[in-house]
Formats: sequence, C-alpha cells, structure tokens
Amino acid sequence: MKQIVPLAALMALTLLLPAPGVAQILEVTIEVDGLACPFCAYSLEKNLKRIGGISGIAINVNQGTATLTPVTDSQVDLEGIPVAVKDAGFTPRDMRVSAAGRIELRGGGAVLVAADGTLLFRLDPNEVLSSVGTGDWDNYEILGVYVLHEESDESTGPPRLSLTRVAALRAEKP
Repeated sequence: MKQIVPLAALMALTLLLPAPGVAQILEVTIEVDGLACPFCAYSLEKNLKRIGGISGIAINVNQGTATLTPVTDSQVDLEGIPVAVKDAGFTPRDMRVSAAGRIELRGGGAVLVAADGTLLFRLDPNEVLSSVGTGDWDNYEILGVYVLHEESDESTGPPRLSLTRVAALRAEKP
C-alpha cells in the first residue's frame, strides 16, 4: 500500500505539468453580429462549449463579443470558433488572439514561438511588428487579429496573426 501513494502523487503531478508542444494562447475574443438578447447568448455559448480546450466563455451581448479562455497548456481549435458561431446562427467577425512567446525570424518572416519551440503563429508584416526587435530570448505578450485561411492561402502550418499590440515580458539572456 505504501508504494501506491507515491505512484498516485506522481500521476497527479504529471497532470499538472504543461504538455509538450502546446500553444500559449491566453485569450480569444470574437466579434459576433446578431447577438440581441440573453437567449442568443445562451445559444452561442452552447455551440462554443463544443470546442475543445476552453475553460471559460464570457459573452457580452451589448458589445457583441464572445471571449474564450483556454484551459492552461491545451490546444485550442481556432478555426473551429468561427464555425461554431455560424452554426449557432450568427455572423463571426474579427477574432483577436492574445498569446505569449518569442518573436523570431524564420523562413523570411516573423513568427511567434512557444517556450518549447513550437511555432504558434506566422505574423503578418505591419507597423506594430516593425517596431519590435526580434531575438531568441525576447518574450512577448501579443494581441493580434486572427487571419482566416483563404482559398489561395496555404492551409498548412501555423495560423496567421496581424499584430495590434505587443508588450515585452522579458528581454534578457539566461
């Protein structure tokens, strides 16, 4: 019986550790046309709950937004969010994503990379991005508009973000 307790404690500890290769998405807010009442909000919330990796949903009928909080260290199906909004009978608009990681130059463009090296997002060139220095040890919290895949767009690889805000979290070498 004494051996079971340490094994159970070890199993519980492994559940608390971050999963390898998981995106560090902090929050997702999507603008929704057609939200008019609490019943609309309830219908939308039901559909959004079907998306895996979400721990919380806050719907603001007055602002016409739904804010999703991911489960810590879990994968979020970003492409599924606008689909869930459409399935609930509403029109999805801009989707803003808040995430954390390193901004690096790879393959001729800037990307946001998780602490474990996983590519989270390709970053569209714009004025906000051009104001940021890139480096292997620069950590940032970013906010950007999610760019949906288009017919002509490459549907593989990390999704694209057009940055609207960048804040340095740590700019030091270990």
